[in-house]
Amino acid sequence: MERKDIFARRFRRPTHSLSHRRCLQHLLLRSIIACECTFRFRLGERLLRT
Repeated sequence: MERKDIFARRFRRPTHSLSHRRCLQHLLLRSIIACECTFRFRLGERLLRT
């Protein structure tokens, strides 16, 4: 029982941190894409206006 507990503890932490990292990466990627989209949209508006 003790061995299993240690095994579970060892494998719980890395998976959690990995999922957290993936979540952060996803949010970062999403914000970058959003910024790029707004930038391109504004650039397109400027090009259309002139």
